This record gives sequence, structure tokens and C-alpha cells, in this order.
Amino acid sequence: RGAELWDGLDKLEACRTPFLFLNGNADPYFTPDATSRCLTAAENAEMLIIDKMIHGHLQGFDVPEIYAFADNICFGTERALPQIVSQPSFEDQTVVFDRARSQSVVATVYYTLDAEITPDTLWLSRMVQAEDGEVAFQVHENTTAFYVMLADYTYSDEGLRSCTELVIR
Repeated sequence: RGAELWDGLDKLEACRTPFLFLNGNADPYFTPDATSRCLTAAENAEMLIIDKMIHGHLQGFDVPEIYAFADNICFGTERALPQIVSQPSFEDQTVVFDRARSQSVVATVYYTLDAEITPDTLWLSRMVQAEDGEVAFQVHENTTAFYVMLADYTYSDEGLRSCTELVIR
């Protein structure tokens, strides 16, 4: 009955407000798969999953993407997060992003071989080449889940990041 009462995915599907879902892959309260379901339910959403970040407001205050996202939505600034145009899958391990918006992108694939997504999931990572608005990669054959983080250095030396959906086998 709790899921029926508190599951907000139907409300996200009806909402047109822009969202930035921010989470860590070590968060004991919201695992990346839950955050990814919110991303896919909301029409105007972007997601950032930060490696080893735990749950808490203090952790979020130091994330520059929050401010860049808000400034872009509220003031139309050019400084924006990489916009993912197409999501990857196990069959098509490619991410397409808006090249007009992000010209200097570095990509990192986060993947796990663990059978279950929990706060203790061991996330492995490797950098992959981003070229001409596309990131093509291959995950390890025993991968059970993955997501791709794009970091755009067009407007910032720190790089502004966004992530694809979590893909689960």
C-alpha cells in the first residue's frame, strides 16, 4: 500500500517543470535506479549521478551543476549541462548529445558487475572518447548495469556534467 500512496512517478509524468535529479551512486536512500526512473518519467529532466557521493544537502551545495542548471532555466545563460539526445542500451552502446550546446566533452562510463544495485554496489569506470556529438563504447560482457557521464568543458574549467539513464540488463 505504501508504493500506491507514495510513488510519485505518475505525478512526474504529468509535470512540465524542468528538473535536475542529483544523486550519488553510494546514496543509501535513493539508488541510481530509483533516480533513473524519475528521469525517464519526467519530460523536462536531466540527471547527474556523482561517484561515491552520499546523501545530504551539504554534499549538494558544492555541486556547480545545480547553479548552472538553474541559471540556464531562469536566465537563459549559455552555461548549461550537456544535453543528451539519445540514451544508450545494451544493444546500442552509443550516446548522442547536442553538439551545438557542448563542444568540448569528456565521457566516463560507470558500470557494475554486481547482481543488484545497492548503496554498496561496486561501480567501475573508464573514460571513453566523445567525438562529433557522439560517444561510442563497449561495456564488459558481464556488466549488469551502466550509465554514462558527460562532462562539458566548453564554458567551465571544472566541466559541467550530466548522465544518461541507468541501463540495467
